[in-house]
Amino acid sequence: MKQASEQALKTSSQMVHKQYVERIFDTGLNHKEQPIGKYSTRRTTFYRWNFLPSKLNKFKPTGYYTSKGKVVPYMVLNGYKELKSIQGLNSSFVDLTYTGSLKKDFSQVPKRLNSRTYQGYSFFAYGIKIEDNNPTSPGWDTPSKPKAIGNASKVVKNTSRFRTPIGKHSVREEYAFISSFNRILNRLVFRDTPISQIEGFGG
Repeated sequence: MKQASEQALKTSSQMVHKQYVERIFDTGLNHKEQPIGKYSTRRTTFYRWNFLPSKLNKFKPTGYYTSKGKVVPYMVLNGYKELKSIQGLNSSFVDLTYTGSLKKDFSQVPKRLNSRTYQGYSFFAYGIKIEDNNPTSPGWDTPSKPKAIGNASKVVKNTSRFRTPIGKHSVREEYAFISSFNRILNRLVFRDTPISQIEGFGG
């Protein structure tokens, strides 16, 4: 039974996690299946380091300023929406994607996490870990090249910025997980258990 439960948990977790990633990064919906938000169109100053390395040719200075004897070019755009748009990225809805690093982290295949014991019972779960390794995407709207941040910090910032829990599943996903888990578990248990050992069917 324990082995069947873990197999059902593993398969169902991986199936629902794929739906979860698609909801956020492909359709831009939060856990209530509503748009996560809109990109800002407020006039904002951006710098060369705010652009993707492969899109630096899109950086066309609209002005310059001097800092510590150095001339620093900048480009004024209509917010983050235009910054993404001129680089050929989606800007019609918030998809939490710029470098692609965050989506890549979220797209990990869920794995078994460390088990915990509570009141004599052992519990385990399948999931992913989002950490601050390999920082990317420096901050915005600053005259000094900022320190890049990791993906865990991005999740915290986006949760606050868009006022929606990025890591929360939708009701549809929760029901899909329960349905899948029950279906797989029943199939595995009834396949492997002689009918004489099932309560109510014994002689």
